Amino acid sequence: MDRHDSIVNHLAEELRTEQHAYVAKDARVSLIQLEENRLLKPDIQFWTEDRKQVLLVEVNCPYAKSWEGYDSLKEKYEAKQDKYRDLIRELREKGVKANLMIVVVSSLGAVYKETEKEIKRMIPSPRKANKICRRISSLALLGSAKIWWNYKFKRRQEDQHQAAAGGEAEDGRRRQTTTDSETEDEQPPVDTTLTQEEAEVDIEENERWMASQPEIDQTSEEEIPEHLRRLFE
Repeated sequence: MDRHDSIVNHLAEELRTEQHAYVAKDARVSLIQLEENRLLKPDIQFWTEDRKQVLLVEVNCPYAKSWEGYDSLKEKYEAKQDKYRDLIRELREKGVKANLMIVVVSSLGAVYKETEKEIKRMIPSPRKANKICRRISSLALLGSAKIWWNYKFKRRQEDQHQAAAGGEAEDGRRRQTTTDSETEDEQPPVDTTLTQEEAEVDIEENERWMASQPEIDQTSEEEIPEHLRRLFE
């Protein structure tokens, strides 16, 4: 909204004349009792002191697209005309000399041709009219640049936050791995002492094994079964 509002604020200052005793921004038309169109809120209202004349200004800053006869700036301009047609008609029926200025300037600063014509028709000085057109073009472009840089800054913050979160997670994993390793190193040795029951089972197995072996003077360590090794550990 900064882009739109900066253009509105500039026009509110530049278009005001000595005849305009009352200026309202983003407000309903309240100086004249309306039976219809009471909910519409023009961006700017310039009223004379006797309430017999009013200039309504509507601002739009769309993204400009044009191809195969389609023009997004023209579309927005005509949409504003349709939106405020009944309000202008009702005001005129009540004796108010009402005019509507539609300001359409693209997000990259292109002032729609009909908007430029209206500004030059409203402003007697060609120099001032051209200055206003250049200024609103610059404001639209600066507003878009601000939106872009805010977006980039936000993305950069998000990336930094994700990177920091990822680093903290990695540090946590490393600390956990180190803790697990230290825990494993600190674990007490496994008790390999046989209970009496286990020893009796092993002796029986030993006796059966010995009975099945031919008579030999000695047996290599590799040939001794596991259940016997445990007895001598």
